[in-house]
Amino acid sequence: MTVRIVGKKIFPESEYPGRILFCKRVSALEPSFRKLPFACDEIRYWRDLHFTAHEHNARSVGAHGDAPKPISCCLAKMNPFQADNVALNLAGLDEYGAFMAFSLRGGGVSPPPFDSLNFSAEEGDSIRNVERNFQSFGKTLGINPDRIVTCRQIHGDQIVVVESMPVGLPEADAVVTATPGFYPAVKTADCVPILLVDPVRRVAAAVHVGWRGLVKRIARKVTRLMSDRFMSNPPDLIASLGPSIGKCCYEVDDRVLKPFREEFPGAEQFIITNELPNRSGNRTFLDLTAASRFELISQGICEENIHTVDLCTSCRPDLFFSHRRDGAKTGRHVAVTGFNS
Repeated sequence: MTVRIVGKKIFPESEYPGRILFCKRVSALEPSFRKLPFACDEIRYWRDLHFTAHEHNARSVGAHGDAPKPISCCLAKMNPFQADNVALNLAGLDEYGAFMAFSLRGGGVSPPPFDSLNFSAEEGDSIRNVERNFQSFGKTLGINPDRIVTCRQIHGDQIVVVESMPVGLPEADAVVTATPGFYPAVKTADCVPILLVDPVRRVAAAVHVGWRGLVKRIARKVTRLMSDRFMSNPPDLIASLGPSIGKCCYEVDDRVLKPFREEFPGAEQFIITNELPNRSGNRTFLDLTAASRFELISQGICEENIHTVDLCTSCRPDLFFSHRRDGAKTGRHVAVTGFNS
């Protein structure tokens, strides 16, 4: 681990050959930093106890069992997220009494292939394991896990507004509440989890966005519901886009491309086509995260209020579950937000 920043100044590594430098704040946090669920090569700068830049180089097995490949992840793009053993948390929301958290795959009790912090029993894990994972996750976040409100996701555009604890799981792909102490949540294993909070009106929402959700414009519908029903002003909203499959791995065909091109504005800017060497044809990929971010900006949410975890779930089996990489029999993450009562 090489720290190349002292205070607010960035020093070229050549100026400090073979030396490890710590500013006071980093030294104080180093024990907790070592508990992170990924290796550290460099810390370049810490501000107010949060990551602002961190180069991590790792090797992980490819989606189809091919040889390990190097992966470079720049956590500077994750600013201002904080990481611990079980979640990525958006910093700076404490002053509003709010939080946003995206679970990682470690720190739970589920056995392979759901190891270990899995939040769904529909793929074969036991209900008991999932309940224990929810209990421990809630304890880590400092919230009542029994007040986490999920839904039976159907890859549509249905939105459930929660004013009291629902009986059973409503069919929807977004949960919205203006009731402090209820925590909207969605489950993912490649799709984009979007969390929204309005610190002025104290409204919170969790949105599940796959390619069908993009086509049906569910993120736009959620922001409009927050405005129409709760008088939220879009520039007041804070948004986080959690870990999802990246444009590096989300290969699609005409079954996805045709409706996406027909229904999503400016669709072509989110479609990436790579020519196949020595073969006829192309491979086409879709950037779910960029399209989701575009949708939020188009609704008036300020760009500086939109934060993205720029890590690919398919590339990182050490950190994330992935339906595309592992098939249906894998775990599910949870993305949860809300205001404390």
